[in-house]
Amino acid sequence: MNIAYFTVLSISFVVAIFICTQKPNPGRLKWFALFTGIVLTIELGNFYLYFPLVHHSNHYIFNIESVFEFYFFSWFFYRTLTKKNNKFLIKCFVWIYPLILAGSFLTVQEYFSFHTYTYILGEIYLVILCILYYYELYHSNEIKPLSSQPDFWIVTGLFIFSAGELPYMMLLHYLNNNFVVTSFYFREYILGTLNIAMNAMFIIGLLCSIQTRK
Repeated sequence: MNIAYFTVLSISFVVAIFICTQKPNPGRLKWFALFTGIVLTIELGNFYLYFPLVHHSNHYIFNIESVFEFYFFSWFFYRTLTKKNNKFLIKCFVWIYPLILAGSFLTVQEYFSFHTYTYILGEIYLVILCILYYYELYHSNEIKPLSSQPDFWIVTGLFIFSAGELPYMMLLHYLNNNFVVTSFYFREYILGTLNIAMNAMFIIGLLCSIQTRK
C-alpha cells in the first residue's frame, strides 16, 4: 500500500510541476506543485524514519502537515467559492483555528501526540467546504460537463478522503484502546486506499485544467 500511495503522490507532484510550465498561466492550480511537494517530502521523511529520529514520535510532524493542509485548502476554497457567506466562513476558520489549537495543546492534547480533536474539527470544516462547493455548483448558471472541471475532481477527491476518514478519527482512541489490530488495518488499508483515490482525482483535475485552457 505504501508503494502504491507514494507512486500516486509522486505522479501528482510531477503533474503539478508540469502544469506550472503550461500557458496560459494555470492560476491557483500552479500552487498544487508546492502543496504536493511538501506533502511528498513529509510523507517520505516519516516513511524512512528521518523525522522519528528527531524525536521519539513523528506525530508532531503530522500535526504540522495537517494544519498546513487545512490552510492550503482554505486558500483554495476561498479562491473557488463565490458566495460572501462561504468566504466569511473561511476567514473565521483561518483566524479562530490557531486559537483553538493553542488552547488544545495547553489543555487536553500534547504537541508530540497527534492532535485528534482539532484534526476532527479541521476535517469537518473541509467536508462542509466541499458541500458548499457542490451547492454553488448545483445552482450555477454556467453549464459545463463536470468531467472537464478541474475544481470538481479536486474537491471530490478531498471530499471522499475527508468524509471517509472522519468516522475513523472519531473512533480512534476507542479503537486504539480496544481493537488495536483493527485500527492498524483500517489505517493502513482503508485510509491508504482513500489517500490513493484522493491523489488520483487530483491528478485527473490537474490534467483537466490543460484541456480546459485550450
